[in-house]
Amino acid sequence: METTMPRSLPLAPRNVFFCSVEKGESWAQVAGARIDAVIVDLEDEVVPDNKAAARDMVAGRIAALDPGIAVFVRSNSVRSPWFGADVPVIAALPRLDAIVVPKVECADDLLIAEAAIEAVTERPVPLIAVLESPPAFLHLDAIAAATPRLAGFTMGPFDLSRALGCARDDDAPPVVTARAMALMAARTHGLVVIDGPVARPLQGEERTAAFRRARAMGFDAKIVTTFDDADQVRAIFTPTEDETALARAIVAAFDGTADDLATLPGGATVDRRNLALARRILTKAAR
Repeated sequence: METTMPRSLPLAPRNVFFCSVEKGESWAQVAGARIDAVIVDLEDEVVPDNKAAARDMVAGRIAALDPGIAVFVRSNSVRSPWFGADVPVIAALPRLDAIVVPKVECADDLLIAEAAIEAVTERPVPLIAVLESPPAFLHLDAIAAATPRLAGFTMGPFDLSRALGCARDDDAPPVVTARAMALMAARTHGLVVIDGPVARPLQGEERTAAFRRARAMGFDAKIVTTFDDADQVRAIFTPTEDETALARAIVAAFDGTADDLATLPGGATVDRRNLALARRILTKAAR
């Protein structure tokens, strides 16, 4: 089965709310929250004995969401005993913008996910790879090029910190290096890159500063786990007027040409790899 798949997400989220499918009290508040996208989790937040029941909850949780919220569902790992049962349920959902594949360590992990999807549906379902172990970062280029279904990366800072043996902190040098590597690979391959949740408990200005650092690094969006964070991150990741103007100029410069380079007003030359990011910026700015 051949699938034609654009390497982009249907929306350009600024904040991505992460929630276990089992947390009914949180889902009751999601509908009225200022959220661009939601990750419905079937993996770490669901204990093994509850996996089957959790799958049965997904459709109901999604049905209650505002139609403007993008829906990402995190399956179990392709190496887990639950992945095979996850895919038919997730792929059959009437609303689905991407499947989030955890613990991706090599290109084969995404090819396994792709084959499982193609066995049950012809829908061009995008994938988001979760990078959360050292092998993932050693195989980034191959992962990014594995399949046109891959639309983006996100980070698993808790598992990564534990695997590295470093401080559970966004600013721990190995974690900063890994985040930068993910950004480099994403920009090289035209992918969205969503920063993971704040790696350690922070409050007030410290927490806001962590969100601003993620934005300054170049991430497209950030995962949040509280509604207060959702509001802050949405505002922080909204493009500025200058960013929007530059993005508009880049899109205009490549309009009607297949060239790899284009010249902006004022004479600066830009690479076509900037085009996907520019389009996402304009999508965010228009929301």
